[in-house]
Amino acid sequence: MPEKKSNIVRLKAKPNGSVVQLLADGTEVPYAPTEPDWDRIDAMSDEDIARQVADNPDAAPLPPTIDVKAVRSRTGLSQDKFARVYGFKAATLRNWEQGRTLPDATTVAYLTAIKNDPVTIAKLVARG
Repeated sequence: MPEKKSNIVRLKAKPNGSVVQLLADGTEVPYAPTEPDWDRIDAMSDEDIARQVADNPDAAPLPPTIDVKAVRSRTGLSQDKFARVYGFKAATLRNWEQGRTLPDATTVAYLTAIKNDPVTIAKLVARG
């Protein structure tokens, strides 16, 4: 099976301040980064991006996501009440719902539990 090529570029800073690229055979060549093709990048669809990420072994995995507003809406609670019942700051909840910030992976797991069984989770939180 052929080895998959890595996208990692090995660089080395020289004492004179220049930067060289280290090739697989150990030789050094001057490093000249190329400017990204922004038109090509702008034309990519979400599916193109997801496929490239999935095909790239060096890419970090995409963080899990959840529609926070949909989770809250299913409970029938206001933002303030939802935040109080489940232990969030109301401002944080608003930021998630408005897309200004995203919940971390642990919070996504917690929100998923709330989505799947809001009554039981609320009882557990209330018990402390």
